[in-house]
Amino acid sequence: MRTIIKSNGFILAVAVVISALIFVLRKTKNKTNVTHHFSYKTFDQQSGWGYDILVDEKIFIHQDFIPVIAAEKGFRKKEYAEKAASMIIQKLNLNLLPTLTAIDIRQIGLLDSLVYEQPPGR
Repeated sequence: MRTIIKSNGFILAVAVVISALIFVLRKTKNKTNVTHHFSYKTFDQQSGWGYDILVDEKIFIHQDFIPVIAAEKGFRKKEYAEKAASMIIQKLNLNLLPTLTAIDIRQIGLLDSLVYEQPPGR
């Protein structure tokens, strides 16, 4: 009789563990199907133009200078910051790392022309 009770207890414990695993896996699966809204905002600062990448209207990336180059200088034109931000959003939509390479920066325009030269007296 004790063997049957131990056996039933073991089966019940296994059933509870399996049910818990199924519950957790279903929750995890639902989380991976969540879509996010990516957007950007550009801003002007003393060193040039920068951008923020927003995920669901919250700042995810704050980029105030051109990535990849050694100097901490902003983009010379708002248009260049917009193109860089758009590239980052494209990568996020493809589930890629949100980084820019030297090749990406060259696609935006000539690397030398991207650097913001601060006007005298600013």
